[in-house]
Amino acid sequence: MGEIASIISLTFGAMSLPASFVFFILARKEAKNNRDILDNINKAIREWQSKIMETAIEIMESDPKTVANKMLSEQRKAESLFMNNLSERIKYIVENLKPNEESQGQFASLKLLLETFLSFKKLSKTDIPPEILANIIKEQDKNQPAKTKSDQSQSKKD
Repeated sequence: MGEIASIISLTFGAMSLPASFVFFILARKEAKNNRDILDNINKAIREWQSKIMETAIEIMESDPKTVANKMLSEQRKAESLFMNNLSERIKYIVENLKPNEESQGQFASLKLLLETFLSFKKLSKTDIPPEILANIIKEQDKNQPAKTKSDQSQSKKD
């Protein structure tokens, strides 16, 4: 019986090594499956949280105060861009004045731009003193040669 017990113990020992490899492979496969399931759960939770956050942001952005602040900000940006473009055009005309006959059109354009600048500033209620620009317009009117009847009839033909 001692020999049978040693043969049985050797057989179980020899079988336990392959069985442990089988259990290791099965456990590894099960762990990968469990990891995939947890990753899917985490992904679903992140999507759910993301949707909740998007909804909360939409609710906050639909608040009238937030919308009004955004509109005011965009209006200020547009006004600033408009004033910058207008200022650039005025500066260009002033820096590139032409000789006498060509300057009449430039003075008319400059006057129109300055009047637009003044009226826009009054509408936007900023603190730029309009008196200075009004004086420039008056000076331009004084410096611009008066049109004769022949000049007026010529401009109508054009």
